[in-house]
Amino acid sequence: MGTWPDKNRLFLTAGMVLLILLGLVAWLSRQPVPPPLSVIEPTPSILANLKVYVSGAVRNPGVYSLSPEGRVVDAVIAAGGALSEADLDAINLAAKLRDEMQVKVPRRSAAAGATAISAGPTMPALLDLNKASQAELEALPGIGPVTASKILAYRAEHGSFHSVEELQDAKLVNRSTYEKIKDLVVVP
Repeated sequence: MGTWPDKNRLFLTAGMVLLILLGLVAWLSRQPVPPPLSVIEPTPSILANLKVYVSGAVRNPGVYSLSPEGRVVDAVIAAGGALSEADLDAINLAAKLRDEMQVKVPRRSAAAGATAISAGPTMPALLDLNKASQAELEALPGIGPVTASKILAYRAEHGSFHSVEELQDAKLVNRSTYEKIKDLVVVP
């Protein structure tokens, strides 16, 4: 047997080896810590990513950034609201907005209160059928994506429209839709 200092050295060495082994086991068994998650809150510029042009009988015509869930009524409100002479029945206020869309708020026709002596249209047409885009056509009341596509396909196949009535004659719109849009479109 050794002396007392030799026994202490043996215990001390065994203890150090045990501590090193425990540290090694703990280090090897640790799980990697994932990097912290960062949450990016959407900013108003991300949420309001549609650009819509509002014109006609509104207080502040112009281009507005609106929510992708927005409706035509939201665009009119963003433009300061409709003027007293606005004919809101002529547009579909519930239609969904699309990027690059133009919302034209027409004015009420002066002919509504005029006598039979007055002649000629009092409200200018708002949309040229021969130049209208898909989005502009869809902004008309009663015209959805399918009907707008049919109108564009007809125009591509047959050339320019010669009259507004051609929409109904070519069965591109039904009678009810034609009545809603006949005063909002023109063929120059």
